[in-house]
Order: sequence, then C-alpha cells, then structure tokens
Amino acid sequence: MKRRTLYYWSQVYLMRLPSGANYNDLRPTITINILAFELLPQEEPHAMYSIYNPKTHDRLNNDMELHFLELPKFVKGVQKPIREMTKMERWMAYFANRMNQSEKEELAMSEAAINKAYDATGIFLKNKEDRLKYINREMAIMDYRSGMEGAEERGIEIGKKQEQEKMMKLLRILKEKGRENEFFEVVGNAEKLQELYREFQLEKSK
Repeated sequence: MKRRTLYYWSQVYLMRLPSGANYNDLRPTITINILAFELLPQEEPHAMYSIYNPKTHDRLNNDMELHFLELPKFVKGVQKPIREMTKMERWMAYFANRMNQSEKEELAMSEAAINKAYDATGIFLKNKEDRLKYINREMAIMDYRSGMEGAEERGIEIGKKQEQEKMMKLLRILKEKGRENEFFEVVGNAEKLQELYREFQLEKSK
C-alpha cells in the first residue's frame, strides 16, 4: 500500500507536466488514501507524509502530500459532536458511515461538499449500471484477497456471476428497508458482507 501510494502520486505528478514544459511548471500533488483497515503506527486516524530532512525536519517543498485516513482508528476514537469536529473529522465521519439519520442530516448541513457527496450517493444507488460496476470492482478486490486469481478461468466466471447476483439481491433488500448506505460498509470488508448475507439468509443463494 505504501509503495502503491508513492507510485500513484508520481504518475499524477508527472502527467501534470506538459511535454516540453519546464520543471518549474510542476504543481503540488496530493493523494488521499481512505482505508478500511489500520496501516500506520500512529494512534491518530489521519496522517500526512511528505519529504523531510531527517535531522533538521525541514521540508523539501510543498509538492508532495500523502494523506492516510484510517477509518477503524476514527471509529474507535472518542466521538465528538459534529459541530465540534474539524473538516477532516467530518469527512472521516462521512466515510466511516456509522451515524444515525439525524446525525447524517446534521453532517450534510455542516459541509456543502459532504451534502453533495450524499446527493451523489443517492444518484449512484438509482443507477443500475453504476451499481453493477461498483459490485464488479468489489468482487475483484475480494477475489484477489481470497487467492482466487489462481483458480481455473471457468470456475472464476461462474463464481463471479453467482456472487454478483447475490450482491444485487442484498442491495435490493437494503434499499427496501431504507438501509442502502450499509451496502458501502462492505467495501474491502468480507466479514461485514457475510454478516449481511446471514441476516437476510442469502448465504446459500444461487
């Protein structure tokens, strides 16, 4: 993950320099990693990395910012009232998705950008094609983590189709119950996904 972040940052940094341009035309580039797992040693959920002199702690320049938002650390921490949260904490609260409806409304009112994000989420949930793309991406992540990339191609295709159908059923059920936001909690979280399958008796769904 750490090297991947550096790679992504470097690609964006270079792509912003037009062919034949001067190095002075390079612009600061920021990457933001929103993690559903703990990665770094510090207790705080937000960490920013750049290039510093290890002896003097002087920063080389402002061109590099690598931000890590570790949502499990935010969820485990002391929760503040929304009105006392910093802008970064409000965004982590949005991504962590652990609030009741009243808190979500207050959060949306507190930041215009977060309100737009909620609107975009609603549009996404109404678009079947976008949902299918999201599900396919999520399945690809779970396939990789489960070591399925070494399986026979035909077996993978059958398994993907069955899993896709099951996830679509889950999303329909959650929408009917007004709990569609819970669908986003399964991103990179196979355990949470299985909990929802068990709750709605979809474990053996074909």
